[in-house]
Amino acid sequence: MTADLSQQVQGLLGGGQFEQARCLAERMTRENPSDSHAWLLLGSVLVALGRPVMAAEPFRQAWTLKPGDTAIADKFCQVLIQAGLRLESLAQYDSAEASYREAIAINAHAVPARLNLGRLLSASGRYEDARTLLSDVLAAYPGQPDACAALALTYEYEGDYTQAAGLLREPLQQSPIAPPVAFAYGVLARHIGEVPQAIELLEALLGGSLPESAARDLHFALGDLYDAAREYDRAFEHYRLGNRLLNYRYDPAQTQANFRAIAKSFSRERHPRLARSELVSARPVFIVGMPRSGTTLVEQILASHPEVFGAGERDDIARIVHALGGPAPAPAAIERITGGDLAKLAQGYLDTLSRLSHDAQRVTDKMPHNFMALGYIDLLFPDCRIVHCVRDPRDTCLSIWFRQMTGNHPYTADLDALADYYRQYSVLMAHWKSVIRAPVLDVGYESLVADIERGARELVAFCGLDWSDECLRFYENARVVTTPTYNDVREPVHGRSVGRWRHYERHLAALAGFADKQR
Repeated sequence: MTADLSQQVQGLLGGGQFEQARCLAERMTRENPSDSHAWLLLGSVLVALGRPVMAAEPFRQAWTLKPGDTAIADKFCQVLIQAGLRLESLAQYDSAEASYREAIAINAHAVPARLNLGRLLSASGRYEDARTLLSDVLAAYPGQPDACAALALTYEYEGDYTQAAGLLREPLQQSPIAPPVAFAYGVLARHIGEVPQAIELLEALLGGSLPESAARDLHFALGDLYDAAREYDRAFEHYRLGNRLLNYRYDPAQTQANFRAIAKSFSRERHPRLARSELVSARPVFIVGMPRSGTTLVEQILASHPEVFGAGERDDIARIVHALGGPAPAPAAIERITGGDLAKLAQGYLDTLSRLSHDAQRVTDKMPHNFMALGYIDLLFPDCRIVHCVRDPRDTCLSIWFRQMTGNHPYTADLDALADYYRQYSVLMAHWKSVIRAPVLDVGYESLVADIERGARELVAFCGLDWSDECLRFYENARVVTTPTYNDVREPVHGRSVGRWRHYERHLAALAGFADKQR
């Protein structure tokens, strides 16, 4: 019987009938929960369905039943790596890390898992751990190009450009040059005065046959290099090609419907009637806005104050929102939420802040897209402060478009989509300002960089703190910054990014509607 069902599942898989295969494989695991083969089949079906995160559990069951089976171990390890990559794309970094670590526990020599974990640790600012892990890979596999590239980028994140360049010299002499090595060199070239050489190398590689992901990375790197060389038309073309290879699909109608639903759930009529947490704390400072609107600079200024801890981009609010019914809960559901419910969730958040910093009077949470959750934040933290970062929408949208954003942000790969999303964000922010009771401070990026002391003093006063001159020396702050602007906050404030869109004006028909008066 089991063999017959197994053959049926295989036949359905071969015929592309994945959902039918899944139902049958699930039946097999219910009827024979001690059959490792049934669990392997279910896991394989889920992989075929493009659900590696879900597939990890049936493979885990199979491995538990036959822990010494090397074939199961190999498949399970591969699925865990796929699951980690998917979780990273969804910005679920803790879960991705756990997936990579589980893969390494099963196979200590799984180089892809170790490389992905090292890269993830580096991106999250745990540089020492990343260097140790990646150096161990290189010790076991001397010259491994992916490890060389990842370790060089770790040093680049830390600002140690000499060490990074030294790591790349030998792999850059190999033929063919591995695309990850070329990408790392493209990132580093601006710091070591080798932009023309990097452009020549990356262009040559793109002239050959490359995997789509490698070509995408090199296009974005060339965009940055040509921008640094002030060859803006060429830069724009490479950014365009890189974004096209992201293959994101944006649905403007769905986005507009989602934003309208959020505003309706927290309407002017309903919001004042909703329960609020009785837990009073001025510790949380939420820094919100569109990505690339100056949120990192604002946090770095505040985090340089001796009584402020900069927690970076936290996903705690997103989890709370999910627990309360999602960004746009049904009106009846949100009206059933009690002050006690809110106080319990708020206390959990405050406990997290205490674990991050025991003594800081203020803790910043710099998750830009928390702007979607300001209705909830207002109910959870009546005494919080909200800093809203605003920047010329043309510079904001273009700067987003220049970066590879995760699949969580499908609007980022197309300028028309970016323009539409920015408009929806602006409408929602105007709604929040008419509804929520928590104080909101608008901080314009252009005004802040034009008069940094005035802007910093306004920020500190808004947070209810005494002034500290250390806020003006934010670039000396040794705290780890893991956003794409990590290089910018290592130097005194400058205005090089103000009006950057003008270099690309001829290409920006999609953003032409954003006149100065709309800012």
